[in-house]
Amino acid sequence: LIGYQMAYLKTYYPVYFIANLINMSIGSEIKVKEYIDEAKQRNILILKPDINLSINDCKVGTNKIRLPMAIIKNVGVNAQKEILEEREKGEYKDFFDFVGRVYGKSVTKKTIECLIDADALSSFNYNHQTLANNIENALRYAELANSLDLDLIEKPVMEEMIEYDANTLMQRELNCYGFYLSNHPASKYQAKDIMKLNQVRDNFDKFVKC
Repeated sequence: LIGYQMAYLKTYYPVYFIANLINMSIGSEIKVKEYIDEAKQRNILILKPDINLSINDCKVGTNKIRLPMAIIKNVGVNAQKEILEEREKGEYKDFFDFVGRVYGKSVTKKTIECLIDADALSSFNYNHQTLANNIENALRYAELANSLDLDLIEKPVMEEMIEYDANTLMQRELNCYGFYLSNHPASKYQAKDIMKLNQVRDNFDKFVKC
């Protein structure tokens, strides 16, 4: 009976079905990757975690799923809870505002580094290397913010850097999720003139590039 019920839900409510499977699998990289891959095969858009948009669990939209921050390594449930509770006072305006408000207890330097690599701070419109290069300035600002009124402290100036190369971005993403979420080493071979294996049937007796 349960099998029939789950088959019905998977058929008619696939976005909710997969979102709940991911929620139940947080902590298991293998299972989370398996369900994300299935979502992609069903053309369900998987959105990365975002400190201003993510919630406790997967956030379901029209044929899309926003992942929670807890699936990122070195973030986890406790840090996510602190970030979400602080966000209830108002959205995070910029990188220094975010670090100044959440740094300490469960949110460590490593947590912030992993949030950057996971692209969870993309709403601040700075590239990964720029954010990573400004962590120390942000931590010093956060330490002052803990003892003084934020209105009395001047925010540091963001020192902008060029972005990491594509291979570095992929490796950093792999390190923080345990799997490739947005890009894969094979993604550079995707082009209109390159045949995918599932197109073999349509290219019988032809010269192809693969």
